[in-house]
Amino acid sequence: MENTPKLSYVTPSSLRLHDGAAHSDQKINDVVITELRDPRPLLEGGELVLTTGERQHEEMGQRLFAENVAHGNAAAIGFVIGLRHRAAPAAMLEIAEQSGLPVLEIPSRSLVSESSPFQNPPGKPERASLPTLSEHQRRMLDEVVAGRGIAGVLNRLSEATGAPTAVLDLTGAGLDPWADSYDWSTHRLHDQRLRMTAIDPPHARTLLLSMARSDAAAELQEHAAQLIHVELGRTAAFQAGRRELAGQIIEDVVRDALSGSEASRKLVTIGIDPGDSHSVLLVRSDDEAASHAAQLTLSRTAEVVAGVGAYGVGVMRGPQSAAEWAGSLARYGLDGQDLAVGIGGPYPGVQGLRWAFLEAQEAAAHGSGVHQGRLPNMVRLLMSMPDLPLREVAHKAMQPLVEFDALHTGDLVRTLTTFLDSGCSPQQTARELFVHRNTVRYRLEQIERLTGLSLASTENRVHLWLASQLLA
Repeated sequence: MENTPKLSYVTPSSLRLHDGAAHSDQKINDVVITELRDPRPLLEGGELVLTTGERQHEEMGQRLFAENVAHGNAAAIGFVIGLRHRAAPAAMLEIAEQSGLPVLEIPSRSLVSESSPFQNPPGKPERASLPTLSEHQRRMLDEVVAGRGIAGVLNRLSEATGAPTAVLDLTGAGLDPWADSYDWSTHRLHDQRLRMTAIDPPHARTLLLSMARSDAAAELQEHAAQLIHVELGRTAAFQAGRRELAGQIIEDVVRDALSGSEASRKLVTIGIDPGDSHSVLLVRSDDEAASHAAQLTLSRTAEVVAGVGAYGVGVMRGPQSAAEWAGSLARYGLDGQDLAVGIGGPYPGVQGLRWAFLEAQEAAAHGSGVHQGRLPNMVRLLMSMPDLPLREVAHKAMQPLVEFDALHTGDLVRTLTTFLDSGCSPQQTARELFVHRNTVRYRLEQIERLTGLSLASTENRVHLWLASQLLA
């Protein structure tokens, strides 16, 4: 860096030395073009730092930029006017004057690019023409405005840098059509040439990857990451609305609140063909990261993703294996202990979808892990029928016992449920309650007298057992 570079892409007569005249004879060793608020990582000393002030919207940012350039021992600031700013900001000039840092005002029309900003001049590090860099940024923004989303932004980024790019989620799966056209396997993530930018830093859910390593490419990649962040937020909001609508329809089907024809018509609107056999997968977790990972898995494997109550719901054609789904979760670093997963079905038709949901709900009730469903019990089936006054009937049957226990500090309700769960054995009930069997017999007589139901009748036993389960 002994020779002073000639700025052949700047018309010399257009330069205006704004401040720091006492230091105007300082030798320039290099040129750095940047919009970073803190360009010190790019500086070795003696550079002319060119900027348009694209990110210097407020006085604080303008002051910090000048301070950082001065602390990086740069030779001068070259401020391009006519793009973002009509003149060099006063706050920046104030700090530059205090630091003895010259400021050159350079009209944008005087900048003439001689080469691509992403090509290396012989023997020089990669440098960019600011108008060209800004044009690439505008083109990426145009892709978002035109509705071409993440794919459009990445296409422009790859076009500008001449390097492969991709957006990957936390499984390593690509979120764009170009992700599979390049080997983004695990060993690539340790490649020193690979530049990674987190799209959602709080959970590191998504990464923007590029094999371009120039300073200009770094700025473009950061700009692309911001656009992708906005696009992911927009997409997430849209998907949340769809999940809510699908959840309402599925919940109505499960509650049997729709006629057969109406249920079929509404299911078709959310992408479920009632003529096919479907499995239902329910996911529940109190952990936000685990819940998000499960939602990502559902979105990649299910025909329809919905939310019903505390559950994330996935509807899929054909059978689903608990072991395979546990493997899918493992790709997200989850072992199944962070969430409860139930799988039901497959069953055909509208009623089949309802059965699959109830079966999955029964399986998820087993707690943490991935559970394959079995036929739901009668209580859960009965409770899924909103038109039946089951709780009212159960309350009427159990109310005399509940009131007696409250008034006399009794234990009739627990005695009844223990008796029924023990196979109606007074001896076993006495052992579990730690009381004499005569005490159990006396309490059972009180239960019969208060309810008016004989416990010798199988029908009455079933009636009271269902009532106790419904009110449990």
